[in-house]
Amino acid sequence: MQLTNLEISPELILASAGILAALLVVCAGLWLTQRATKRCIRLLQDQQNRAQKINSEQLQKIRHDLDGLAILVESLGKTTKRMPPKGASLAAEKVEIAISLAAAGESAENISRATGLSDLDVNTIIRFHKNKPGGEPALI
Repeated sequence: MQLTNLEISPELILASAGILAALLVVCAGLWLTQRATKRCIRLLQDQQNRAQKINSEQLQKIRHDLDGLAILVESLGKTTKRMPPKGASLAAEKVEIAISLAAAGESAENISRATGLSDLDVNTIIRFHKNKPGGEPALI
């Protein structure tokens, strides 16, 4: 079969040109979309890398700060174990005074007035530290 007398109508040429133009537009759109997508992916990867770097640096700083805090807490723990509780030295001093007064034979009322200790505390101290007639503390 030979195609010798092939007639192509102008409408067919226009229709073909329109289809080719449409395909060209679609291809150009796909190409532009692909470029934009690649660019977006690159930007997202860059942001992710920056975020990871920042997070890594912050994590390193936090670890360093925690190490410093651990050392500080450890040293504070060592020093606070040796320190008596707040007001303990004053209370201990009052008890020592009360013991001395009880050993000297002072009354519970005088000891309580001098030290500010409660009657119960003073009576307990007198019970265990008041001198017997022989000069030794009474042990009950």
